[in-house]
Amino acid sequence: MKTLLFILVMFTAFTSAQTVSTKAELSAGSHDFGKVKPGVKLKYELFVKNIGQMPVVITGVKTGKKYISAEWEKAPVMLGKTRLITLTISIPANYGGFEMATIEVFYNNANSDPLKFTLAFEASE
Repeated sequence: MKTLLFILVMFTAFTSAQTVSTKAELSAGSHDFGKVKPGVKLKYELFVKNIGQMPVVITGVKTGKKYISAEWEKAPVMLGKTRLITLTISIPANYGGFEMATIEVFYNNANSDPLKFTLAFEASE
């Protein structure tokens, strides 16, 4: 009986430990800069909020475009806190037309897809 109770307690503790996870969300899903002049540099501040039970570590940001870069502090995001990701868009001087880019934010949750954010603008004179 004691063995069965011990196994039950250990199983419950193990199952509870498995539900503790990292979870994060972005401050927005998209941003449209509207019409902009070619050759300008734009900045957008995107925030990652820790809404899980463990610290979140941003492991990478994929911008998908060579003229978009991302910078962020590499320290963990503690429970309930946010971390700033600064996106810099350097629109080429000879660029024209509508552009949409998907930004993917990867973090330490292997069971989750990356967080996704969409940037859009129309470069015209």
